[in-house]
Parts: sequence; structure tokens; C-alpha cells
Amino acid sequence: MARNQQRCKRCIRKALMPWVVVVLMAMLLSLIPSAGIAETIKVAANSWPTFDRVKAMIPEFERKTGIKVVVEEMPYMEFHGKLMVGLTAQTGMYDLITLNPDWAPGLLAEGFLYPFDEFLQDPSVSLPGFDVEDFFDSSMERFIYEGKVYGFPFETGLFVNYYRTDLFQQKGLDVPQTWDEYAEVAKKLTLDINGDGEIDIYGANLPGKRTVYGAIEFITRLWSYGGEVVDKDWNPTFNGWEGLRALQDEVDLIYKYKVCPKGVLEYGYDEMGPLFLEGKLAMATDWIHVSTLASDPGKSKVVDKWWLAPRPGIGWTGTWCFALPADSKHKEAAFRLAQYLTTKDALRKLALQGISTTRASVMKDPKILDQYPTFRPIVAAIERARPVFFSLVFEQMFDILALETSSALAGQKSVQKALNDAATQMRKVFEQEGYYK
Repeated sequence: MARNQQRCKRCIRKALMPWVVVVLMAMLLSLIPSAGIAETIKVAANSWPTFDRVKAMIPEFERKTGIKVVVEEMPYMEFHGKLMVGLTAQTGMYDLITLNPDWAPGLLAEGFLYPFDEFLQDPSVSLPGFDVEDFFDSSMERFIYEGKVYGFPFETGLFVNYYRTDLFQQKGLDVPQTWDEYAEVAKKLTLDINGDGEIDIYGANLPGKRTVYGAIEFITRLWSYGGEVVDKDWNPTFNGWEGLRALQDEVDLIYKYKVCPKGVLEYGYDEMGPLFLEGKLAMATDWIHVSTLASDPGKSKVVDKWWLAPRPGIGWTGTWCFALPADSKHKEAAFRLAQYLTTKDALRKLALQGISTTRASVMKDPKILDQYPTFRPIVAAIERARPVFFSLVFEQMFDILALETSSALAGQKSVQKALNDAATQMRKVFEQEGYYK
């Protein structure tokens, strides 16, 4: 734990300086006593559409409890830096935060978060029937640390396989369940529709650009073949046969089978999504929210010609949660809000707005499934997905994998050399950060 704390402190200091002046001013203002007698808690949140829906439930909480809630929202690119400065200062600047699972390892190792357990076990505080076990395992995994609960998740982020139902029916094809089947289907659905010698519809997409998505694509394929990024002693293992097979599959989709669009090396998932909506892809990996766009006649040329399914093998999931800063001066009140916003009733309200939530009982509710049938394949994808691995240096790990896998996809290195180079670089990071005794 001491080594983890030292490593984490070094990482955190790098993010602090650009925010110090702004945040110190904000902290000074936050220490001014309120003239009112009601308890006030301050929530720090990343601003995005789902949180707008969550935030809409706060006035009802205030009426029921008498607790006043002040919300400070920030764009994603600003949120992490400012949050880290506030938590590091240990002045109680925030009472509740929204938390990305990627950030959890560092915050937990540094002791910046406070477990919910003491409140969960107090019947005078915890809501009856809250049922932590009802959250999907993959949603909770990164927020359980040393046997204690540090987060209540409320939204699932997930990649799924979108596919053209009309083309699958025309060709008599089944949705692929393995990566071998995926490649075969992609070959059959790379089509010259008008006979002019040019491909009009490509069978598949890949995030060929050097981004975190490229790393995630490789890792999920690695997992699907039974591989892991590192072993229990933090030795890189992704350059074994499982990793070679996973990355070679990607290379073959581009060069051997030629089933990916031209310009694939410049695309991430964000750029690929519009190609599916334009009818230029038979299958596409993308976020679950793209289902809303695919159903909109103003944004999609494939309305009523698409569906979604879990990706072959093991998928990746990322889940936003509420977490309690250890320096909060209003822990019980903040816990009450976090719990109120993640009850079955609260998450049912989100699900009835088409948001993929984190409770199995909600996502499997027959009435909700009747209204949102896309939740059926989404639930199947959630139940075979994993979150990112628990590491204080996950950003460096992702950067290394993104760089080296993209070099193989671009034909600049062989698959073996790219993965060996990545393993060498990753081992140096672990050595520098004291992972090896």
C-alpha cells in the first residue's frame, strides 16, 4: 500500500498545477458559512446528458430530506484535473463526486475515498431494500476495494456490435459469436452493390487510429482468447500467443480480407459511427447510445434495418458512479443523496428514458424491456463484459498499447515486434513505479 501511495502521489502532482489558483479561490468561497440552517452538500459532476436526467431528481430529494444540494458541473476534459486538486487539498471542498472507474485505483490507494459500509449497515440511515447485490457485477467491480463498497453506479458505458438486419437476412447469416465467425461474416458483407467495381458497404470497422479505443479493442480480443494484459506479479503477458492472435486478427481484417473502410487508420469509434448510420457498414462496434441515433430518421439512413448484439467474446464496460470523498464534512448527508439517486426506483426512471442503468432488476424488468427492446442485447453484453484492470498506471499502459497496436495496424511493425516492444515499455513503467520487489 505504501508503494501504491507513493506512485499515486507522483501521478497526481503532474495534474495539479494548472488548477491550483482556480481551485484555491473556490475552496475559500466554499468555507464561507451559509446563512441558512439546512445542511448543504456540494456535488462535483462531469456534465453530460445522463447527469441532466439524474440531476432532475435532486429537488425531490431536497424536499424529502431538507438537505440542500449544490451541484458543480464541469466538462469531462476539465473535471478530472480540478477534482484531483480538490481531493488532494483535503479541505472538504466536495461532499459527493461522480467517478469514472478508470480513476478509482489512484483515489482508493491514496485514501481519498470513504467507504459507504458504515452507513449501509445503519438502518437509521440506509434506505430499506436498497440491495447492493442488485447491481451488475461488472458495474460494481471497480468500486469494491479491500472488501468495502466505495461507489454506487448509475450508468453503464458499453461497446456493442451493430449490424444490418436486412443484409444479414439477404445473405442468410447469423450474428457472429466468435471472432472467426466475425471475420467470415464481414467478408460476405463487403459488397459492391451497383457493380461499378467499388465497395459500397464494408463488412466491419476497427479503431485504427492511435487512441484509447485501439487499446480497448486489442484488450477485449485478448481477453476473448483467454489472455491477460499482465499476470499477478505485473509481468506483461499480452505478447503471448493470445495477444498475437488477437492483433493478427485485426491486421487481417484490414489487409488480408479488406473488409474495413478506406481510411480506417485515421478512424476511432467516434468517426466510424456515422459510417454505419450512412449505410456504409454492415457491422460496427460503437457505444450503446448510438441506438438512439440509428432510430432517428433525421440522422440515420438505416432506420428499421439494424439491430445490436454483444460483441464476440468478452466485452469492455465502463460505469459512472457516485463516490464519497474522505474529507467530506457531510458524509451522512452525501451518502443519503448517493443512495437516493441509485435506488431501484431512481434507476427505473432513467431506464424509462432509454438510459442503460446498472441494476439487473431494472434492466430485466419485462415492462421496461417491452418499451426498450434494445435493453435485451445490452443486458447480455453487460453480463459478459469486464471493466478495465485495476492499476495506478493504467493511462500509461493504455498509451503504450495504443501506440504499438496502431503501429502494427499501419504495417510499420510486425505483430510480434509491436507487442514485444509494448511489453518492454510497460515493464519499464512498472519498474519505475516500484511494482517489482
